[in-house]
Amino acid sequence: MWPYYFFKTKLFEWREQKVVEKLFYENASFRVQDEALLAAYQNISPYQISKEYLIKNGAKNPYVYGETPLTTMAKIAKECDLGTKDTIIEMGAGRGRTSLFLAEYVGARVLAYEQIPLFVEKMVPSKNLKMFAEDMFSADFAKATAIYLYGTMLEDSAIRMLTKKFPHKAKIITVSYPLNAYSENYSIKKTFSGRFPWGKTKVYWNERIV
Repeated sequence: MWPYYFFKTKLFEWREQKVVEKLFYENASFRVQDEALLAAYQNISPYQISKEYLIKNGAKNPYVYGETPLTTMAKIAKECDLGTKDTIIEMGAGRGRTSLFLAEYVGARVLAYEQIPLFVEKMVPSKNLKMFAEDMFSADFAKATAIYLYGTMLEDSAIRMLTKKFPHKAKIITVSYPLNAYSENYSIKKTFSGRFPWGKTKVYWNERIV
């Protein structure tokens, strides 16, 4: 089945890129930096980098890498009212394309956490983006007004641990699961659909109430 999913993902990414160029490349700064970031991965895919790193470090499942499509991230930004006033933490940023979009196109200040050093090394400069070569569980949430967690493969115990660390008053955005399923200290502000290479799912805007 792997070849099927590989080609399905490649077709999705090709179509997605055409839409990205049409919708977002009128922003010259974002276009230049996004093209530079994509060029940095011409000879090796982020999926391969992630797999090799995880295998080397003894991960049980090395096939967990995923990216949020920029069209979906644009919808998230609109639905959750993210903008220039926000400081957004992206947890598990991968190669950082989503973070770059939030920084350069949306105009937010972005703090991106990514454990794979090569992703951080390849990141293109952006005045609104700071990327840390650290495990996302070490993130400092003190200045965050919004947190984005695309952690569909996280174990329940890890999510429960994060619910104890997330701050009050921040918009906490999760993919596929609401935080009130793991802690009674959270409520759902909004729910809407999100489109990913593997299919559609729900995206949740969570708020900590206790």
